[in-house]
Amino acid sequence: MINNTKRSRLANHSRIYRIIPLMLFIIVFWNSKVFAYFLVDIESDPKYIKANGTSTSTITATVTIAQTGEPKAGALVIFMVGDYGSVDPVVETTDEYGKAQTTFTSDTTPAWVPISVQVTASMPGWGYSLTYIRTIYVCMVKINLQASDLFGSVEEAVEENPGAYIHRNIDNDNANTDGNGSPINDETEDTLSVENENDLNSISIDLQPADIYEGTVKIWRTNTKARVWSDSGKGAANAVVTDSTYKMWRLYDETERSDFNDKKSHLFVEGYLDVGNTLLTAEFRPPEGAVLDYDRVKCNFIAATCGDQPTPDQRIRFEQEFPNLIHCEWSITDQGYPNDAYNCIAWSVGESDIWYDPEDIDQNPNWGDQDGVFETSDMDGFYLDKKGWSPVANGPSDAQAMYYPYPNDWNYTQFPLSPPSTGYHGAKRETDCTDGAGKWIMYGSKCGPWEKIEHVWDQLNDSSYGEPSRFYK
Repeated sequence: MINNTKRSRLANHSRIYRIIPLMLFIIVFWNSKVFAYFLVDIESDPKYIKANGTSTSTITATVTIAQTGEPKAGALVIFMVGDYGSVDPVVETTDEYGKAQTTFTSDTTPAWVPISVQVTASMPGWGYSLTYIRTIYVCMVKINLQASDLFGSVEEAVEENPGAYIHRNIDNDNANTDGNGSPINDETEDTLSVENENDLNSISIDLQPADIYEGTVKIWRTNTKARVWSDSGKGAANAVVTDSTYKMWRLYDETERSDFNDKKSHLFVEGYLDVGNTLLTAEFRPPEGAVLDYDRVKCNFIAATCGDQPTPDQRIRFEQEFPNLIHCEWSITDQGYPNDAYNCIAWSVGESDIWYDPEDIDQNPNWGDQDGVFETSDMDGFYLDKKGWSPVANGPSDAQAMYYPYPNDWNYTQFPLSPPSTGYHGAKRETDCTDGAGKWIMYGSKCGPWEKIEHVWDQLNDSSYGEPSRFYK
């Protein structure tokens, strides 16, 4: 049996347990109203800026009273940034419209930058303040069009002047010919991939930060001298900028964004149908509309165009003898083969109706010393008498002709069948042919009874000719 005292204690506990939930409800309700008393909004204008150390975005914090929507003046606002960029001022007080502003200035590191506001506002009639923190992100953007050319990686400082140097794709890497046996230039073939194609140079588009899912990226050209592919062997399926003047990827479209990410790091430029240059531009345009950042590379297209491109048979023959010849950098300027009417020494002084052997040089009283030994000094006399040239040029860029000497004197009277193993070649500076846009020094050579060619000055080296060491002017 429960006594009266115990029954009384149970009744009191029962009343207490009924009161506690009511008190908890009141406290929770009161706190929810307290913490919803102010609303804090934060905006950036613009959301995307250049990562250049000077671009700015205006950050605005707006504080209002939740129940009435009225602005809250006098609230203390502290602006805070992450590891990149800066804000000024750091501390502000909301004005009569409930607004406080700061200016965010970018640095040079592309990133999504969190900008937080800490707002402290007093509660009217309660004698204390509430603190809120809100965060927004500003994107510091940088786009970079990177290129390599015939001479290596193109540094940022020279991308537009002088720019990159790329072959005009006039050679015949897949060794196919038309019905007349003439080589088909690779630049005209794009439906299928060109086997062994090696004349396109790589470019890439680097957009940072990488996780941008708005706006557009575009690459465009100023003329049709350049074409852009997503494979170094071309092929219709890999066309990026070929028939149109530009390619644009909409980053807000998942398919196009994926296509951009797949291709951006392995694009290739081809020189097409002409020498000269074109300007390639990669640009990023945010959702706000105007182009925010861009980068350009001037592409100069060069090739040996003063003669005919060699047929597959000619290419094999010449490149077996002269392994340093590079496709697109030499051409046939006289198709006569075999042609014994003149040799390299004759052509080095502009003659095409005589063949000069070493003994001819030595035995001529105007040129040689007539001692039965062919010496380099005999060639000095030859060039002096023929053209008034002496071996005083500083090198190929300063010379009118260059000579590949024998490694030692040849006593042709005692050893007529044993000339030195290398040497005895003359080449003439090609002053009338401007191939190479100043990057190549072009010479003309008559290669024994073979065809006459134009070539970059040192591409006959390391052959039966040896190396030139005598430069005349």
